This record gives sequence, structure tokens and C-alpha cells, in this order.
Amino acid sequence: MPVEEIAGSLLGGIGRFIAWMFVDLLFHTIILGTGYMVLSVLAPNKERSENACAAAGLITWALIALTVFGIYRATLA
Repeated sequence: MPVEEIAGSLLGGIGRFIAWMFVDLLFHTIILGTGYMVLSVLAPNKERSENACAAAGLITWALIALTVFGIYRATLA
């Protein structure tokens, strides 16, 4: 029926929009913010690009995750 197709596409669009907002908010606030802070400490006089902030933020969060996992594994023994 046409009503089901319209409702399905409308709900799918709303779901995609909410997911996009969540991912965008997560990426811009957590990853880019962390990368900006790390780069401002390591290289205070240089201009920071969005790509450099993203890379630094992802590396920082990966190191945090590995450290937490290592501590967790060390306390199991």
C-alpha cells in the first residue's frame, strides 16, 4: 500500500537524520575536541587543521582504550 511505503520512507529518513546528528555530535565534540587539545599542547604555535585534529583525536582515544583494556586484563590475574 502507498501509505506503508510513505510511512516507511519517512521513518527511515527520520532515523537516518537522528543517527547523522548523533555521529556528527560525537565526532565533532569528542574526537575533534580531544585532537585540538592534544595538538595545542604538543604544538602550541602551529595552525591545526581539521584532519590533523581528527587523526590526533582518534589516536588519543585508541591509546586510552588500549590502556584501559591493558589495566583491565592486568587486574584479572
